[in-house]
Amino acid sequence: MAPKAAPPPPVAEPVVHIPEEDEEGEGKVAFRLALAGVTDLPCPLETLVAFGGLCRENRSAPAAESESPAEFELPKDKFIRKLGQELCDDVVSKQLEISLCDAANENALIGKASISLLPLLHDQTEVFAELELQLTEAYHIKWWPEKEAELLEAAGGKDKKAAAGKAKAKAKPGAPGDEAPELLKRPEGFVPPRTIIRFSVRVDELVGPAEDRKDWTTLTMKVVGAFALPDRLTTLGLASPADEVELHQLKYRAMCFGAVLENGELARPKEENPEAPAAAEGEEAAEAPAPTEAEARERAERFGRSVQFKEPVVVRYRGARFLREFRQMLNSTGGTWVYFVPEERTSNDPKKPNLPEVGSLSKHFVGKAWVDLRALIRPGARATEACCELRTAAVGAEVMEEEPTLQASRAFVRLALELRGAPVAEPEPPIEDLRVLAPPRKPLGKFPASSEASLMYREAVEASFAAICRDAGAGAAGAAAAVQQLKKAGSYDDLRENLRGAVIRVFRERMRKDTSAVPGKLLQGEVRDELVSGTYTHLKEAAEAVLEEIRLHELASAGARAPAAAAQLPLEPESPNYFRSEADNGEPGGLSPVAAGGGVAEEARTQRAREVLVAASDVAGRNARLAFEAELSGSWPRAAEMLQSRLLLDEVRCQPKEWIAYAKFCARARGRQAAAEEALRQAVQLIAEGVAPNSREDEQEVDMMLACLLLDRGRHDEAIRVFREWHLKAPSDPTFKFFLGLGLFLADEEPVEALRLLNAVGGGRLEPYTACLEKLLDYGLPSLAFTFLDQCKVLPDTAQNEPSLVLIDARASCLDRDFSAAVTRAEQLTMSKGGEKATGSAAQEAWRLQGECFFQLGDMDRALQSLNQAMTFERKFEEPGFFIRLGSVLVAKKRWKQAREAYLKSIQFLPTAEAWSGVAYAEYRSDELQMCYEALNEANLLDNERSDVWALLALVHLRLENWTQASHGFKQCLKLKADCEDLLLEVAAEFSRGPPGQSRQPDFAESAARRAMELRDSGQAHAALAEALVVQGKALEAADEARAAMERLVDQPEPRKGIYDRALRWCDELGRHDLVQALHDLQRSCDQKAKRSP
Repeated sequence: MAPKAAPPPPVAEPVVHIPEEDEEGEGKVAFRLALAGVTDLPCPLETLVAFGGLCRENRSAPAAESESPAEFELPKDKFIRKLGQELCDDVVSKQLEISLCDAANENALIGKASISLLPLLHDQTEVFAELELQLTEAYHIKWWPEKEAELLEAAGGKDKKAAAGKAKAKAKPGAPGDEAPELLKRPEGFVPPRTIIRFSVRVDELVGPAEDRKDWTTLTMKVVGAFALPDRLTTLGLASPADEVELHQLKYRAMCFGAVLENGELARPKEENPEAPAAAEGEEAAEAPAPTEAEARERAERFGRSVQFKEPVVVRYRGARFLREFRQMLNSTGGTWVYFVPEERTSNDPKKPNLPEVGSLSKHFVGKAWVDLRALIRPGARATEACCELRTAAVGAEVMEEEPTLQASRAFVRLALELRGAPVAEPEPPIEDLRVLAPPRKPLGKFPASSEASLMYREAVEASFAAICRDAGAGAAGAAAAVQQLKKAGSYDDLRENLRGAVIRVFRERMRKDTSAVPGKLLQGEVRDELVSGTYTHLKEAAEAVLEEIRLHELASAGARAPAAAAQLPLEPESPNYFRSEADNGEPGGLSPVAAGGGVAEEARTQRAREVLVAASDVAGRNARLAFEAELSGSWPRAAEMLQSRLLLDEVRCQPKEWIAYAKFCARARGRQAAAEEALRQAVQLIAEGVAPNSREDEQEVDMMLACLLLDRGRHDEAIRVFREWHLKAPSDPTFKFFLGLGLFLADEEPVEALRLLNAVGGGRLEPYTACLEKLLDYGLPSLAFTFLDQCKVLPDTAQNEPSLVLIDARASCLDRDFSAAVTRAEQLTMSKGGEKATGSAAQEAWRLQGECFFQLGDMDRALQSLNQAMTFERKFEEPGFFIRLGSVLVAKKRWKQAREAYLKSIQFLPTAEAWSGVAYAEYRSDELQMCYEALNEANLLDNERSDVWALLALVHLRLENWTQASHGFKQCLKLKADCEDLLLEVAAEFSRGPPGQSRQPDFAESAARRAMELRDSGQAHAALAEALVVQGKALEAADEARAAMERLVDQPEPRKGIYDRALRWCDELGRHDLVQALHDLQRSCDQKAKRSP
């Protein structure tokens, strides 16, 4: 018998070719690499870094020997790829691999890590990575030089002394001939620090196609295998069933949704098929029952040959078009075909060619399997598994009638499909009460803007009557004479413009609500006549009502009044009375008397303001909300002012809890410890007097916080006395033990007693300590928390890395305004081994805290990344402040739509002026002026003292060509001491441009620019002032401001070039060639400085 033929040698796997480009250009993207360094190696090593995976291998030059090398020089600091499907597929399926090698040890691998660049597709242009390197066993052991020496001795055989000396030399080299130094001995329980590598990858623009920004996914296909294939197919090239499957003359492919799995090969059975038991002599073999389909498939997978793929999983990028077609497929057919394609394998042995029928059989056995994807119609579903029957897909001449078919052998394929996101999103939870989306407002009707227009008209009429009484006098015979007297007094033009603007606004509001008016179409005929006549009637009745009110108050007033005292100025629009009061009952009205004396008018004004405030909202609640908003935006003085005003209210100032809350705010604000102590003493007095009902918990809270505050301010004796009194009342309470022990420790009195009390707090548990530290943070006293954590040494070192204590330490640093330290501490919770996302409530809070710290540090990219990570946890945030902060970060990133959604999410939990203002800003940047206007009205209702809201309102009116309202909004902005520099510069630019008249008001533009300059002496502010001055004909002064702007815009060549060109034109028109030359010299000087600057 001839010996069995040996199988052919295995074919080496081909090297994966990465299609990189040599030069940047159109249709290409450059991935720029930046290495920050490596920290915490087990010993000084001469290292190099190698990038791979998504790019060709890119090794750096070796860095100097160090435990924390940082000076790595890459031969190429970027790799360039062509934009397109292939790049997107690589980004979703491959990771960027980073290897650290030992350059002094033949580039031995020290550690390895990898990171996905998926965010570069559509979310961000830079990825920051701080990854833990998983050290190889040979380098991880170097943390324990003694153990390494033992291993070297064991490996050294007889020459143990030489091996030990070699280990010592590695641990700490010395001079030749010196005795080897002693090895470093690690303490028992030593936990080595994590070895971290820091780097970033940046692209100039997002890698994914622009049309897929809002809708894209990844398609993951996994083929477990094809089973129960016909014997005719699985035995091709095999002389007997026992032959090796490597002799099989076919290879296989699988295709679905454009994703292709290559290199499918015939595989041996997983298990050996057991022989069926033989029948006893003289007995007939019992006929086995026919197996069910599930049993037959199980046996085929276990005991039969199958087709397996070397890489059974393929991941591909798919865009918006694919998702549209995928959803259409789900709606229409509910599934798709997976194709199974055998192909002839090229023979490696020319002496043994393939069988002649192999080509024909490969075409005959082409198959397809129907994959039922209806499970993905369920909202939220994004993955499915299927076991599908294989059918012969060959047609026509490719079919070989004499050969078996795939369905005859009951062949099947097992696979799984998964998308990155569910094709059918889960519906938003229904809102039980739709009224929670908007704050309740009793004074407002369905159209609040209309009542405002009516109120402004009434105020204009009131002001007109007052001016007529003041300037026209009783000697005016007829309307013409009165007009002449008003012109002579200089009040006629202002009265006419104010009244005209108010009438136009009423017309606009009535047209907006008129159901017969068609947008964009002129009013004609009967429709126009009805609108004009109805509006005229309303205006006339409103004027008569104002006159009647004046007459009634005249009759009610006592004594004669001088003519000059008869006029009363209209209400200031920025006052709360700017909006309609509850007493109006749906009709415009409720204005204060204008003809009464000063005392009567002031009393009416105060009464009306009180009515509006009571109807609009609770004053105490409003002040608390505005204080919350001010604290969130970092405006501590305004927050303190709001809380102080709240404490003046009768229903608040008698409540000890309110004074405690104010004390906590003062402690958080830093620098207000004296005010906090005064507030707490007020609470103590209220509790002692029994003015309001209180509990033992209230007494304990105020005493504990007051004592902790005294302890923080160095008045140890007073604090210890309070702590000791409470400790004597409840000796077993861990809270009193903790605070008394901490007080004795800080006073440096009875140190033994202090440590005894502190050690007795926990009873072997960490929770009591964390509860006490949480109280200190609630009191706004992070320094006491630092004292316990850093100085008392009560807790073991291992406890310092517990998530609860790490989070407390990070929160304390944030409260102490040390945001960098807070980020460093929080990173211990936000990054686990291998760079994977940490889990748990502590990790979620750490991500949120990290996002807040990055926001305060001005790093918006990392702030957005952290806040997004915080939202990926199962627990959902329901805090309005979180979404306001997220909206602020998104606004800084100019993602207007996402910012609007974040602010609206905040409004669902608590309507605030801060959130409505954010919505308005995002809508304005998106050119949605109507939505912006509505959001500004909401913000003004909640807080009409925000200068940014008035500035944005002025910009909206300027865009809508409502000149009077724009002027009014800007005046209110200046009255409130505007602190919104960017908006002021935009207002200045809007007022400077346009034709002369109402649209161009250079005096307003100058005021806006000068106010912006007071906030920050910037080049943009000087440029805006120059534009405003030149419009006023002050070209010489404008040229001076232009030079000042250029000096401040050295590092911004484009804006500087713009103001330079305009200033040249102004100086040419003046004929001042000396100024032209000075501008040329200044521009050259700025260019030279810009080149020298790094």
